[in-house]
Amino acid sequence: MPIQDKDNIFYDKRAGFGSSLIDTVKFRLQMEHEPLIDIVEGNKKVRRHGGRFTVDSRFSGVRANVWSPLDNQSLVIEASVAKFLTGQNLFGLNSIHDACDQVAREVLERLGIELDDEVEDALRDGTMELLRLDIAAHLKCTSNEEATAVMAALRRLAVTADNDWSAIKNETVTIGSWSRRRTFTIYRKDLELTKRPPGKDVWRRKHLLAAAPNLIRFELSLAGQELRDQGLRCVADCEPSRLFEQLASWLRAAAGTARRLPVVAEGAELPDSLALRLRAWQLGDANAFAVAPSTRRQYRRQILDVVGIDIGSPLSTGEQRKALRTVRAVLATELAFRDRSGSWDRMKEGRTNR
Repeated sequence: MPIQDKDNIFYDKRAGFGSSLIDTVKFRLQMEHEPLIDIVEGNKKVRRHGGRFTVDSRFSGVRANVWSPLDNQSLVIEASVAKFLTGQNLFGLNSIHDACDQVAREVLERLGIELDDEVEDALRDGTMELLRLDIAAHLKCTSNEEATAVMAALRRLAVTADNDWSAIKNETVTIGSWSRRRTFTIYRKDLELTKRPPGKDVWRRKHLLAAAPNLIRFELSLAGQELRDQGLRCVADCEPSRLFEQLASWLRAAAGTARRLPVVAEGAELPDSLALRLRAWQLGDANAFAVAPSTRRQYRRQILDVVGIDIGSPLSTGEQRKALRTVRAVLATELAFRDRSGSWDRMKEGRTNR
């Protein structure tokens, strides 16, 4: 018998199945230690891959990455916090400090490294150097048809948000795909879980999968230089609300929620010469904006601001309007940045807690 929404353990009265979480983190923990290759000898939970070590989670198929500089004065740990500690990354924590503290303790325990006072202080104070941070939020659509329409619209609108974008079928849209600093990815989380479902040792797995249909995920990944430029050098510098507002800002840019709806008009609010060019472009003249690149960029921004039409888009004015309306109908309210910290300890224990 299907699990009803109101009976689902992950259902939130305010956010429904909307959720947010800290996903992948990468940080440097200062700690003097013996060479890792000696520490992990005979440890079946750890594998060596050249200079990188992988540490098995208690949940099947999940691993963390660990690096140790030659001086053995620090460890670099990278993991999807929710996956490593609970076996899934649909629901998790919003606290970056708690996320890094808990994943560090689990990784060190599985490596067989005891925590001394210096390490305890670093974890408590959040002084670990942050090298990567991924945050995510989910939106629940009312149907597969709606989720498909939203993804199609966002894919069409991506060209206006950023020239550096890519897409995979109608399932994934990435903005900043070639950037080494920051990347914003939108994808069908439900389809991912269908292809790669969580292991059977995950707590309330049936409830988790029942919550997944029609979920779209929005994920912002910040790399080391971007984090440093934002003043986020260590874990303690990170304020979750500030970071999730960044994610919301990226979504607004991708969805064009602050953009005027394109109007099929004579361009009366534009200078006469620009209005004539726009009219020619609307009628299919490919050379209407055959001008110097800098001038074209100026025209593009001016037209977009005044009448909401993007002359850099392959879509017609009517198609741009339709795509924007589709997205706005679903994103009428802000994303709910709500974690599942109340169920976190039970999630960490896994299926044995049922």
